[in-house]
Amino acid sequence: MKNYFEIFGIKTQFIIEENNLKQKYYELSRSVHPDINDQQITELDPAELNKAYKVLSKFESRSQYILDINQISEHKDLKDPAFLMEMMELNEEIEDIKAIGEVEKKQEILERVNKWMTENQEEQKKLGLEWDNEGKEEILKSINVLKLKQKYFLRMRESLEN
Repeated sequence: MKNYFEIFGIKTQFIIEENNLKQKYYELSRSVHPDINDQQITELDPAELNKAYKVLSKFESRSQYILDINQISEHKDLKDPAFLMEMMELNEEIEDIKAIGEVEKKQEILERVNKWMTENQEEQKKLGLEWDNEGKEEILKSINVLKLKQKYFLRMRESLEN
């Protein structure tokens, strides 16, 4: 499997020019399309091209891909006791709200979770830009922790929406 960034001839970065990626995708798609180019001179598989574009076109999947190719594994044990305690308390609060059906309080917590998710993603992008410039492994590890926290926020939001 080729490196997705190499397929498009772009530097491995968290923050990319998405219009540039899209333009390169269309160019490559035409070059491998049998109806447009009957003498395919590329060894690029159209399915691989589509998958590469799908992964790189969204920040969330692109950032996970960068962590994967840099062998930063997603460790399940988040070692932030204050964060874990806050999530546990929030879970209990959500269960209480569901039991009594407090709609206003549920909406308030949902807004709080959405705010945390937005702040978390902004921090991931900020660190991504920092990694693009410096390439330090510690930054990748920090992004990985933020991605783990984002999963907690997603679960909270799903729990509130159900």
